[in-house]
Amino acid sequence: WFTALRARMKTVSGAKGPLASTPSARAAATAGAMMFSSSSPKLTELAEAGLTDVAFHVDMTQQRSGYSSELKLNAVRREYIERARGLPLSVFFNTTVYPGNVHEMADVVRFFLAHCDVVRMCSFQVGADTGRGVARGGPEADTSRIIAAIQQGVGIALNFDAAGCGPLACNRYAYALVVNGRAYDCFNDPGFVQEMLAATTHLYFDRTDRHRAIETMTDFLLEHPRLLAASLARAARLAWGARKDLLAARGRVGKLSFFVHNFMDACHLENERIAACSFMVMTPEGPLSMCLHNAKRDDYLLLPAQVRSANKVMFWNPVSGALEDQKPGRIAVKLTHKNARGRAKPELKGMA
Repeated sequence: WFTALRARMKTVSGAKGPLASTPSARAAATAGAMMFSSSSPKLTELAEAGLTDVAFHVDMTQQRSGYSSELKLNAVRREYIERARGLPLSVFFNTTVYPGNVHEMADVVRFFLAHCDVVRMCSFQVGADTGRGVARGGPEADTSRIIAAIQQGVGIALNFDAAGCGPLACNRYAYALVVNGRAYDCFNDPGFVQEMLAATTHLYFDRTDRHRAIETMTDFLLEHPRLLAASLARAARLAWGARKDLLAARGRVGKLSFFVHNFMDACHLENERIAACSFMVMTPEGPLSMCLHNAKRDDYLLLPAQVRSANKVMFWNPVSGALEDQKPGRIAVKLTHKNARGRAKPELKGMA
């Protein structure tokens, strides 16, 4: 998997023509998390090959041996953070929330708040029946309870309705500035936030280069005096309200985004939500709704990946992990008691 992923990172980062100048060229270079548990240099190598974002998924649904709570899993989260520290990466954390861990979410948020110098965004995903796991959401762990836990963790009320990101039934988003370990709601003026988002949709902010992102925003504001004045007034109000923390932090300001996603069960998909989806995964045919992908994941995950190496085309087999000279035919996974997950476990026992 590592050879295939590194080759794809190099393909994206070395793109020429229209692809190279679009945000999607960088967004495509995003990797999931569990792959880096064995070797820190791999993450460094991928960053050098063009990786810009990394999302670490850590929670109790993974049933890691020796970890009996989300609080204890903070040791794993801390290890991942240290592996990514200093690399030009946007670091995200995904957490599946279900009745068994929702009571710990406020403490998890406090952990992310304390590490916002590295962590850019924390995403909380309501457990859904996708066929893989056994933990599910419900009234005890729905979107409203997760938002309440986030606000308890940061110690303030955050506005999750100022910035839309797909259907409200699917996604909720909030943004906090962090000064001296204390959070301040950046979306406390929804009208201003929505006007600014509408006015800057054409801009691309390079998340790996803070100075370039600031330069992009500064140039835009200088061309729009009214928005510049409104921005300065907002900044002044925020600075005055956070004056004690700004002094204690010597002017250093961090940020932390919060994303809550309510996945649909694989057997209860809604066409309207899929059509308006903004949480997508890339497939050979293009981007696809994550919920639809979850429902039909074998059709997309069990595909050989084409890898070019030393002027030779090879194919990576996602089941065996081997690079093969010839493109494999139909790839299937033979279920065993060791690799079966979710609904497959009881089905396998019934066949025994």
